[in-house]
Amino acid sequence: MSASLHNVVNNNRTRLETVIPLESPFSMFVDPSSLCNFKCSFCAMHGSAQGKYFKGSLMDFELFKKIVDEIARFPQKLKMLRLSHFGEPLLNPRFPDMVRYAKDAGISDHIEAVTNGSLLNPELNQKIIDAGIDRIRISVEGLDSETYFRVSGVEMNMQRFINNIKDLYERSGSCEICCRTVDISVQTEEEKQRFYEMFSPISDKCFIDNIIPLWAGYDEINKVKDFTDTNHRIGAHGQAVRRVLVCPVPYYTMTIHADGEVGICCADWERQLTFGNVTKRSLIDIWNSRELLNFWILQAEGKRSSVEVCRVCLNPEYDRLDDLDEYSETLLQNLKRCSSCDIDSRRLFNQSAKLTD
Repeated sequence: MSASLHNVVNNNRTRLETVIPLESPFSMFVDPSSLCNFKCSFCAMHGSAQGKYFKGSLMDFELFKKIVDEIARFPQKLKMLRLSHFGEPLLNPRFPDMVRYAKDAGISDHIEAVTNGSLLNPELNQKIIDAGIDRIRISVEGLDSETYFRVSGVEMNMQRFINNIKDLYERSGSCEICCRTVDISVQTEEEKQRFYEMFSPISDKCFIDNIIPLWAGYDEINKVKDFTDTNHRIGAHGQAVRRVLVCPVPYYTMTIHADGEVGICCADWERQLTFGNVTKRSLIDIWNSRELLNFWILQAEGKRSSVEVCRVCLNPEYDRLDDLDEYSETLLQNLKRCSSCDIDSRRLFNQSAKLTD
């Protein structure tokens, strides 16, 4: 059976402009590991001089349980929990236990992880599948060992790599296995065809993404400011690229690093924009905080560039799934109304807004 040659984007997403401000985030990124066994040249966290100053760590299982228990306190469960962020999640030996704990807690409609796949093996594969994960996204960095070494600095046994993905696929049951690469890794039509021939038989979805500026202020492509440049005007989802005034990401997601620090930006690898640590402050308190509400208001006012990490970030231009610019005035009105409310009143406001949608 061949895989679907399409990305995993949900085309039936809730229109974000109709539900802001949310009582509960739609998604969360929880990082089991900020460490990685790859040193990819395109990765700011693990391939840059700046990234070397960050002390990597594995998330403690007790901390993870605390996070899950706090997520359960939100009025609605998550649509998506991603157990990965800036590191390789399978480096954490408790990863299967984390999946199982989150699954048993029923905190999310969907649990997934993104991995480089190098640590997969039949024993670990079975543990992860038994734990109940819903999707595993495997990033493929090359079609041969030479390319892997050039891109990631690792000696990759390609046959073993493929065999382990095949084993995972054969055990996967209802779990969706996705293999993806980017267009700079498979540039010719022959390479693209070879990628599909290698990985579509051992995955449910197999796709090639457009390369985009993921790391705020790091990659060369992040220096592109002229969106008429024909080399950089197509986004990750095929959309036309233009300057975005209101970033949608902070309105629906939170990121929790391996040490418990909480942010609201998936591209903020230098942690310039954080709102506390879950070891000292609850997630629901952070989500309902005055600081985060003020940041939402700043975004809706079109002042994104006044925040340094936002100024140098092109992620919304290239990877946005929601477009809030034309709704900024309405968003601003709603958010300012919330700014004069206490938390209970904000919840009532959210509920009444949903009834009138």
